Amino acid sequence: MLKHRVVLLSLVMLLLLTLMPTAAFAQGEATGAASPPGPMVRLEQALLKAAAETLGMEPDAFVQSLRSGKTPAELATEQGVAIDDVIAALQNVWNKAGARLIDRFVHQGLPLRFRRPPQPDCVRQIRTGMAWTRIAADTVGLDPAAFLKALRDGATPAEIAQAHG
Repeated sequence: MLKHRVVLLSLVMLLLLTLMPTAAFAQGEATGAASPPGPMVRLEQALLKAAAETLGMEPDAFVQSLRSGKTPAELATEQGVAIDDVIAALQNVWNKAGARLIDRFVHQGLPLRFRRPPQPDCVRQIRTGMAWTRIAADTVGLDPAAFLKALRDGATPAEIAQAHG
């Protein structure tokens, strides 16, 4: 049981530390027009708030302590709070968020962003590379295949352009 608690606390802290810059942006610390925070940012904010409240700390002070390298377990010891109370508060927030996501999925199905198959980055990169090759070949006045052959032979785009006027 202790092993599960440590794993859960570690995962939650990894999530918190990974998304802290996003939460700062969502709270308006960055300049420019900010869009409403997404579900992961809202979850992170709720987890931070729950942990801070359980420890009797302000959320900003809690985040600063985490950034300075302290763990929630160390903060709980310093504050005289049982780590089980912190874990229970985090688990409660996590369970509520999960219940909302499950309910939304059951009643609405897949979100729009998941209804079409994702395009792998490698395919996007290949298409982008092909487009730039066509543009460069057209600019120089070569067939794209000839331009690629010159590149494979070791010529730079500048050398190809000089050689073909």
